[in-house]
Amino acid sequence: MARTNEGKTLKGDLKEKIGILQRVIPFNILSQKEHQELAEQCYFKEFPKDTYIFRQSEPSQGMIFIIVSGKTRVTVSQEEGVETTAGYRNPYDFFGVTALLTDEEYPVSVVAEEDLKCLLVPHERLENIMNNNAEFASYFTYELSRRLREVYRSFMEETREGFYTGAHLLRKRVSEIMSSPPVICGYMDSVERVAQVMAQNDVSSVIVTAPNGTPLGIITEKDLVSKVLAEEGPASLDMKAHEIMSENIISISGEDFSYQALLLMIKHSIKHVIVSSNGSLVGILTMRDLMRTRQSGALSIVNKIESQESLEELRRAVDDIDKVLQALVMERAYASEICPLITEFYDRLTRRIVSMAERDMVAEGYGEPPVAYSWINMGSSGRMEQYSRTDQDNGIIFEDMPDRRTLKKVREYFLVLGEKVVDGLEKCGFERCDGLVMANNSQWCRSLSEWKEVVAQWIDELDPENIRKMTIFLDFRHIWGYSPLTQNLKEYVTDRFQNANTALLFLGEDALRYRAPLNIFRQIVTEKSGEHKNQVNLKGAACVHIVDCIRLFCLREGIKETSTFKRMAEIKKRGVLAEDEVEFAETAFETLMMFRIREAVEKMSQGETPNNYMNPYALSKKEQALLRESFVVVNRLQNLTSKHFRLYG
Repeated sequence: MARTNEGKTLKGDLKEKIGILQRVIPFNILSQKEHQELAEQCYFKEFPKDTYIFRQSEPSQGMIFIIVSGKTRVTVSQEEGVETTAGYRNPYDFFGVTALLTDEEYPVSVVAEEDLKCLLVPHERLENIMNNNAEFASYFTYELSRRLREVYRSFMEETREGFYTGAHLLRKRVSEIMSSPPVICGYMDSVERVAQVMAQNDVSSVIVTAPNGTPLGIITEKDLVSKVLAEEGPASLDMKAHEIMSENIISISGEDFSYQALLLMIKHSIKHVIVSSNGSLVGILTMRDLMRTRQSGALSIVNKIESQESLEELRRAVDDIDKVLQALVMERAYASEICPLITEFYDRLTRRIVSMAERDMVAEGYGEPPVAYSWINMGSSGRMEQYSRTDQDNGIIFEDMPDRRTLKKVREYFLVLGEKVVDGLEKCGFERCDGLVMANNSQWCRSLSEWKEVVAQWIDELDPENIRKMTIFLDFRHIWGYSPLTQNLKEYVTDRFQNANTALLFLGEDALRYRAPLNIFRQIVTEKSGEHKNQVNLKGAACVHIVDCIRLFCLREGIKETSTFKRMAEIKKRGVLAEDEVEFAETAFETLMMFRIREAVEKMSQGETPNNYMNPYALSKKEQALLRESFVVVNRLQNLTSKHFRLYG
């Protein structure tokens, strides 16, 4: 039977220890002085064959083990107690670093495969050198960052178990629930033939294809009724398929998840999406297919929102959105899946409130909007990162007016409209912004030219208040109205910031003003007193740093996306940062958002208002490790930002 840690400690020769350190990456990059200091604290230890150096789930011994001679076997214990070999370590490899730097229990066991001699590097001296040697520290940070992805994915898969039997609905592939092969017709087929095909196959739609099989459009039962039967005069069954088909078809890959199809249907107000693989038509996914799963509730919310005629009815629809959020969390959906879906619901809600406000403006004698306008959302809504009812950050862009007198009247109209919408959103649970970043404030209700002027002013006058306004405004996104106004302003902002090096510098300094809450020993730092004692603000202390740094790279590169997840994907696609670095940031952001969402749902279930604070020590050890390593990645991203934008000090 294998013994545990029955090793023999040896002091050893200082020169020999330095020689070993000089051969091992990353210790080989240390200076002669650092080698000397480290070697003075190191010591040798010998372990007979079959001795466990440490066992899985034991607390860290506070040191790194460098193999001098011999060989070790790394094993992982399964729940049944069966040990599986995960790998081997040979001379000048080292082990024990993960538990040392994360203060976790050992995630694996290590046993001497042969008689073993190790050089042991104590925690205290190692930490001291890491704090004074950025290159040396970055090696270990990189290793922890890489591991974060693996740990997070493993954690999510583990926590999915036990909630539902069978496949998780949101994670089903489109190919698993689509109708295949799809029912098709030719673009020159008669309407009568199309109707026969629908009846014979008992379907509500057919895909219209070209002779080579390329999908050209779709014909639904609604198209037959509205474009043929409802027309004046006798129905013309000789009409051709291409004359009544809808050409604006939406397609999705069979490898995509069903939640993505759901989001497309909600976003485009459609009941069918075409499924393709490598450019070929392979199936169709309908609302009926989704309703066979438990996602029909999400689709019904859309109908409920758009059919309501009063704010009180809309308020009840918001409660239903909360139930969808709870279901998504129960199914352990990823934050990158939850946020776009919940944001889309809130976008729909906002559009309905704006539409009702326009109706009320007419009823009260203000009339129709005097010029075209675009309602914009900013902040977390602009980034499509909403999962609960946040405070409002919105504004209005309206068309330019020829003279100031007309401009004043137009602005007065939109300020009244803005107040109605802000009031409606407040009654639906979205609190007013303490900083008055709302469309009922003339600072956030401007003509297109005025918006361009104020952006130019912010860039030229880089005081703290203008920096604050920019960080809110730069995530703006069109919600309702005439979208070309938002597109025009987006083009202007993108062009100006690409050539505004000083503004980028100031925004960068703002993004690096604070760091993630870790001390020099990589332990989580919480509030010391007050209402949130022993808690940490996940948004203000960590998420905001990722948002700000990623936005900064996008401004420099002319990337117009507003979603942080989409921004990171575009940064990776363009090679702005190394692929691994972006993936670390993606996983850290996903992890932090997951904790925020879960904490919000917990507070909501207890009748409390979500506030982004949580007690990290109420988490399991594995969750604490995830949170800690996410903070490490946040600091790493800030270091990369500092390097790229030459922000020092």
